[in-house]
Amino acid sequence: MLNRNRSISFNFNGAGSVVAHDITLDGNTLSSSHSVEKNNFVGCLGYGFSLRYKHFIFEYIKNINSKKFKEEKKVHGVETAVASWIF
Repeated sequence: MLNRNRSISFNFNGAGSVVAHDITLDGNTLSSSHSVEKNNFVGCLGYGFSLRYKHFIFEYIKNINSKKFKEEKKVHGVETAVASWIF
């Protein structure tokens, strides 16, 4: 018998993009300005899980982004935790 009061789920995701021009890194489009050397290919990986018990839900998500410019020291990650009550 399926217990509808409890559940657990896992998620994984990935995405990538090609950046032709990023005004925050390349500077002004129409005239000369400050700029940095950027990576044209940018990726993102994510994973997380969700726990549910009756009306309570807890979710944890972590996203890791690749370096956007060449002199960046390390990759950038964001973690999120969400607690919800459904009524």
